Parts: sequence; C-alpha cells; structure tokens
Amino acid sequence: MFLAAAALFGCEVSYGEVDTFDTGEVDEGEAPLLPDLPAPSCDPRRDDMCEPGFKCSYVDDPVIGPTNRCVPLAGEGEADELCTRVGESDTCGEHGLCWALEPGGDTGICVDFCSSMLSCLDPDKVCTISNGGLLPLCLERCHPLLQDCLPSWGCYPDSNERWACDRDRSGPSGGHGDPCDCLNCCDPGLMCVPGPQVDDEDCAKGGALGCCAQICDLGDEGTDAEEEGPCPTPLEQCRAVYASDETIPGYEEVGVCRL
Repeated sequence: MFLAAAALFGCEVSYGEVDTFDTGEVDEGEAPLLPDLPAPSCDPRRDDMCEPGFKCSYVDDPVIGPTNRCVPLAGEGEADELCTRVGESDTCGEHGLCWALEPGGDTGICVDFCSSMLSCLDPDKVCTISNGGLLPLCLERCHPLLQDCLPSWGCYPDSNERWACDRDRSGPSGGHGDPCDCLNCCDPGLMCVPGPQVDDEDCAKGGALGCCAQICDLGDEGTDAEEEGPCPTPLEQCRAVYASDETIPGYEEVGVCRL
C-alpha cells in the first residue's frame, strides 16, 4: 500500500479532513523535542464516555491540534442531513459530526462515527479511519474507477486504501504532479502519493508531503491504435494499489500511475 498510517495533523485548520502520510524518508539531523500532548479524553465510537448533554467529537484544538473530547450536544441532525458547526460542536446528533464543510463556511453534512467494531449501520457506507484514528467516519462507499460521488466530491482512499466519497479539497490545483498534503487534496480521479513516485520533478523538489497521481485501470489494455498509455507520462506505469494478498473484492483492477 502506498499511504502509511496517519500522522498527527490533517490538512485543515478546523475539522481537518484527512490523513497525512509518511514519505519513508529519514531525517538524519537532530529531531526537536516535542511536548507530551494529552491523550484524547473520549472515543467517538463509544457512547458512554461523556456526561448527559455532551457528545464525544473531533476537535482541532489551536494549542494541541486534532483530538477527541466531549463537547456540548447542540442538535439532533441525522446522517446525510445538512448541519452547522457551533463552536467546537455542531448541530448533528450524539453519534454524528458535521463534515465536508463548504469552503470558508460552517455548513456541512452530518456523518456518523463508526461503531466500536469499526462498522457502519448503513450498508452503503464504509468505515474510514484518518488522523491517527481520531476520525472514524462512515462515508459513502464508492469505486475510484467509476468516481460515482456527488459533484465537487471525489472517491478517495483512507490510509488503509478503503475508498469513500469526500469533498474535493484540491482547489485550483489537484492535477497530475501538483503538490498535495492530504488524501482529498487531488482532483477526482487522482490520489495523493509520496512525491518520488510521480514523474514530476517540480513537485518532488517542492517539499510537499505528496504529489497527485492518476488513478488507472489495471485491466484497461487499450487498443493497438492507441499510441499513448493510460498514464500521463511515458515513464509512469499503471501499478496495482493493493498488494496481491491485500486486495479488496471488487477493487482488484484499481491501479495508480507511478514510476
């Protein structure tokens, strides 16, 4: 798998959307001493850790960064209903989070947290894990070769390559070779991978955590009349996202263009 386990911080200042990942590079210099950060005070997968009138939620603390803690219960919104962020809380119900906020706004859609068994009540949802386990969310299941998500959303993998619909956070960039530092920071149809895997020197040299790479179909052999392959550059090849012993049924043909 190309994306490693989550680092501490996601890509957003508030309600961080997705994981960052390990580039595999080792810094031989002296690492700075980091403060001992407090552990999350609750687990959003459980419903017995907060006082009545509160719920366990995801919070991006300005001092310690992303964490889980009890916040006031400010609404009863159910999954897929519109919601509004209210301070550190939101108008979703006890087991939900206001997610996929409009750019620059406080309005989003309620999504449920996964259960303690990392499952979802809705069979059309998949439990995705990001931000070091702080964000266990039930998001709409999708297929990256179909990109069967709502407009302005894309089909993205979590750190374990489980695919779900999430809002496209790429902005004006997000094309092949563009820098990315979160899993949904690429255009739909692309995914964020470590920079050295992408045939784009400018991105790899820019210090970005990753670069956007084209998703491809391993089973698409094209035709003899086609001169171009499925990848943006001749040096990249369509390679399997999953190791042979880790393939998810139905996703065997999912590949990504890389060196």
